[in-house]
Amino acid sequence: AADELGFYVATELPFWGEWTPAIADALAPEGEAILRAYGHHPSFVLLSLGNEHRGDRAARAGLVARLRALDPSRLYAQGANNDLETPSLAPHDDCWITARLPAADGTRRYVNVRGAHATPDRADGHLQTGPGGTRTDYRAAIAASPLPVVSHEIGQYATYPRYAEIARHRGVFAAHNLERFRAKAEAAGLRARADDFARASSALAALCYREEIEAALRTPGFGGFELLGLQDFPGQGTALVGLLDVFLESKGAISPAEFRRFCAPHVLLARFDRHTWTAGVTFIADLEFAHYGPADFTPGEVRWSLGEAAGSLPAPAAAHGGLRPLGRLECRLPDTARACRLELTLTHVPSGATNAYPLWVYPAANTPVPPGLVLTRRFDAAAESTLAAGGTVVLCADAARPFPGTPGGGFTPDFWCWSMFKNVPGTLGLAIDATHPALACFPTETHSNWQWFHLAGAAQPVGLDALPAGLRPIIEVIDNPERAQRLGLIFEVRVGPGRLLVCGLDLPALGATHPEARALLSSLLRYAASPAFAPEVPVEPAALVTALHG
Repeated sequence: AADELGFYVATELPFWGEWTPAIADALAPEGEAILRAYGHHPSFVLLSLGNEHRGDRAARAGLVARLRALDPSRLYAQGANNDLETPSLAPHDDCWITARLPAADGTRRYVNVRGAHATPDRADGHLQTGPGGTRTDYRAAIAASPLPVVSHEIGQYATYPRYAEIARHRGVFAAHNLERFRAKAEAAGLRARADDFARASSALAALCYREEIEAALRTPGFGGFELLGLQDFPGQGTALVGLLDVFLESKGAISPAEFRRFCAPHVLLARFDRHTWTAGVTFIADLEFAHYGPADFTPGEVRWSLGEAAGSLPAPAAAHGGLRPLGRLECRLPDTARACRLELTLTHVPSGATNAYPLWVYPAANTPVPPGLVLTRRFDAAAESTLAAGGTVVLCADAARPFPGTPGGGFTPDFWCWSMFKNVPGTLGLAIDATHPALACFPTETHSNWQWFHLAGAAQPVGLDALPAGLRPIIEVIDNPERAQRLGLIFEVRVGPGRLLVCGLDLPALGATHPEARALLSSLLRYAASPAFAPEVPVEPAALVTALHG
């Protein structure tokens, strides 16, 4: 089937662990049998000794030499992501499959060639640490490698369980793991939120997978990338990291057509600094064409649109097999007084490749604190006094004094699963009440998108266990199902005769460099000063002190 469909097959021997000469001797007959049985197939391109090995490197090298002597027409590798804490290029390999490489500057640092967490020692990638935008690639990381580099097991973004799947697991396949998570959710008062959490976390995972793949395609001379799998993995603590569920069915986060915009033989790419912009400035993007299809393309054009603006750039002839520059797009963004979401759409002629990127444009001006409203960073005596007198308070987190017990901020979903790695923060993105009037001046979907990248990374979600069970935040941080905390990023409560809006973001400080922070603060202040601000859930001051200050 692979021969007929045109797949290239990279086969691995069945081993994952510590190498010794005895292990090499035990695996040699299997490797030889694979070569004899399948070596005549044109789809069989590479044979690897297995996955994430440690131990005797000489034993691995000896087995590769033995197999190559039997069939020198294959490509060979001593494994995928071997010696993952201290990777080094194995002698006589034909490619280097790894998550990171030694830095070219001769230091003892390592640099990632994938966008997320690379090893158990918290070697986080650019989707977790920034800088944001779409300019990151791995050209500096691979510069010192004499062989093609293949990025190992990219992604692995955890999603929230879909408890409806439990009924489909029967007999010895009964989903006791999902049953346990469901019980934890019920005990935490989160069971009713599960479907929304699953949709929001899956949508975020799809965004992150896209950036992972585009970063690889943006890298000239990159050897390729591996996804661990398209479907969820029920083992190792339950790793629900698939764009498909364990039955290989869609989670509804992304369609095949959308996926093929950025993972296909021809992909149109845009490099730009950030997704969030100030009104009236000039947007700049460098366009590229990743062309790994079978044929060359004649000269054509790239057609683009952004809001009400549109145009085209000449596209030179494109030989197949690599990354081709297409030119620079410049467009003045609308001088809007109201935040808006725009879509940069691109089409390459004659290939027909299309792609689209969301951008957000925010007003340049700050919104002053409305009269009669108190903006504070602490739930202190002054805030209590204002509320006791029937006043209105907006409380934003203070980055210098984090809320007690907060898991901290993060944009990407947790890597693999929290029970195995205990990664910080271990959360799965945001679940957002996008129609709530508090967000009327801040365009958003019901899940995290790129305008939340810097905000979510700086978040201090508030643990709500000390607050009433009926409190439903405007924005929730989705906790992993093992820890199962109720976490609020923005929520409103009634304190005696007063009204309180709590935001787990230091928006005054973030607003100095991020227009989205200024816009979110403006939206919250406008809402808090309006008649629509009428919190229904009463909370005692003592409970707030416990939640916000320990």
